[in-house]
Amino acid sequence: MPRAAGVVHHNTDLWRASAPIDGPQWGLWPMGGAWLLQNLWEHYQFTGDKKFLKEIYPAMKGSAQFFLDTLVEEPAHHWLVTCPSPVAGKPASRRREHLRRAGDGHGDSFANLFTNCIQASEILGRDKTFPPATRRHACPARPLQIGSSGQLQEWLEDWNTNAPDIHHRHVSHLYGLFPGSQIDWRATPELAAAVKKSLQLRGDQATGWATAWRINLWARLHDGDHGLDILKFLLSPNALIRTCSMRTRRSRLTAILGGASGIIEMLLQSQNGEIEFLPALPKALPDGSVRGLRAARGGFEVDENWKDGKLVSATVRSTARQPLPPALRRRDARVKNSQGRNVSVDGKTQ
Repeated sequence: MPRAAGVVHHNTDLWRASAPIDGPQWGLWPMGGAWLLQNLWEHYQFTGDKKFLKEIYPAMKGSAQFFLDTLVEEPAHHWLVTCPSPVAGKPASRRREHLRRAGDGHGDSFANLFTNCIQASEILGRDKTFPPATRRHACPARPLQIGSSGQLQEWLEDWNTNAPDIHHRHVSHLYGLFPGSQIDWRATPELAAAVKKSLQLRGDQATGWATAWRINLWARLHDGDHGLDILKFLLSPNALIRTCSMRTRRSRLTAILGGASGIIEMLLQSQNGEIEFLPALPKALPDGSVRGLRAARGGFEVDENWKDGKLVSATVRSTARQPLPPALRRRDARVKNSQGRNVSVDGKTQ
């Protein structure tokens, strides 16, 4: 895959139209390739299909090489950052402004790409000389920063608090929490708290896809009640009445799949090599069950039963002949494998 193929803009879709659209102030967004490759990597994560991974690896490697070449050094801290970066929907147009406005939250998307590319090369046993070059950039050289209001800082400078569009629908700087996994409410609690503050500043109601994204983010923060409130808004007639155009109405309706993803995140999560049952179960769903969730990375299918807000039993079936993850976080319930044997938290059968 040629390195230039790493550039696709925000309206690129299955029909592969890759040119900027609508206008340069918002249509120019070269990070789209990294976001799309995350979807392909996730397909491998959920299926364990190495044949598929071999097919997509050249695209992952080519895109990683491209983004490594696009990083620039900003003058104040000598961090490597993205440049140019769109600010409030408008890309910087002069070099000095480029450097002032570089290093936005979109860097998490290609940082994720670098990490995924390293893992893919190790799984496939390829490019032993390539991963070290990528590993130096496995996390953004610009560290994740917490701003003066306690929010996850979106830009290199702390502009978020007094920005005129503080309630903007975009939450791209929160990518590290969802769909990424760099931020975790247990492993990085301060960053998770900063994400929560950012969501509170942005507000809950937006266009369809942005509203659905918020549901998933709140689920990753283990706040299913908040996520359910947003889901109700997403599905409500009032959500359609409040829209200002037919285009926005379509956006809200087409976000239903994102809402479904949010529901699954409430019931099951599998970041960082672990399966977590009922991580964000809303209080409105104290009793229930679900069957056949193909939502556990590693090629697992999961059934869950719960009562009074607590897991009663779970069945984990491997569809890719993989061992269970080393840790199953919910220790207050009996977990069973597909043969009906009890499974302890270390994945061994009893």
